Amino acid sequence: MYYPKVNRGISFTKPGIYAFCLILLVGLIAISTGINALYVFLSAGLGGFIVSGLLSELAMKHYRIETIGGVLTDANTPFQISFRIKNSSTWFSIFQMRSYFFLQEPRFQLIAKPFRAAGISNLSSLSPRHAHTNTVAVQGFPRGSYDLLKTVQVTTFPFGILEKFKLDRLETGILVAPAVDQALGIAMQKQLNSSFLKPADERDFCGHRPYVPSDGLRPLDLKRSAGKAQGQWVSKQYRSHGADDTVTIMVSPDLLKGASTEASYEMMLVRLRTLMKVLDDAGKDYYLDLGRGPVARGLNPCRVLTARLPPFDRRHAGFMQVTTATLPGSNHTQRITLTEDGISFELGGVKQVWTAPP
Repeated sequence: MYYPKVNRGISFTKPGIYAFCLILLVGLIAISTGINALYVFLSAGLGGFIVSGLLSELAMKHYRIETIGGVLTDANTPFQISFRIKNSSTWFSIFQMRSYFFLQEPRFQLIAKPFRAAGISNLSSLSPRHAHTNTVAVQGFPRGSYDLLKTVQVTTFPFGILEKFKLDRLETGILVAPAVDQALGIAMQKQLNSSFLKPADERDFCGHRPYVPSDGLRPLDLKRSAGKAQGQWVSKQYRSHGADDTVTIMVSPDLLKGASTEASYEMMLVRLRTLMKVLDDAGKDYYLDLGRGPVARGLNPCRVLTARLPPFDRRHAGFMQVTTATLPGSNHTQRITLTEDGISFELGGVKQVWTAPP
């Protein structure tokens, strides 16, 4: 049972259903027999339900949750959300709290059942006026920008017979870039090896950047990442020789708006993200130019830009008009243009078109 006006809900657990049926049976026997001891049992049982509801309501009243920082990841890739929880009470300790995270508002039922959530986090206890930072593992989201998540806080404290919950809307900064297609990346790398990409021995080490799962193990700096959580790993970053090696990836907004299906629209973005990965692995300095304003340079800014592209059903509403980089002038010599089913580029004055394998 969920009550939107007070943003609260309550369900019976299975032990709660059994306990209620037992109390109801004892009450019927007490009425038919007049045994006073059975009335005492009936009163104590009903009192247990009342006490359970009051204590769980106190926990809900003083439990606070908020996110910390943002997340940048690739589509359908597991990641972690950091969040901060706080007990605002000056005297009441919170126990047995569970937090569920959803993209869509869940369905609530009279008899409690486990929620099918994107992520679940458990809290055993939290003292009065204390705060705690926790993380929840998420299996992965589709590409897009997620500014709001639904979260449900649930407790069965103290007797486990009632499940009290409240629904919150949690502001987040989750950006999910398109996925990397490894097989497509290998085919694309073979096509560009003789033109845009240079062998590894012609690259110079220039620093580190945050590790992303699509990097694989080859660029991972094992020495700097050893003993740390995956979110703190770093990859080695290289740059090719020559200032005129800068590549500009051209993507026409009209191309994206003209996609006939959601699958073809998202597949074009997967090819774009895979191309970025191929260039990054080769140590190429590159820009992403979406035309009419949006420009980004380097891996993570370009991932942010692709994550913020509108979904298929809103692709005609306009694209983000935020410029995050400035295109070079005379060094703006190498261009790769995204096409509906592959890429096109110019080599030796001859324009070439490469079609991605099906």
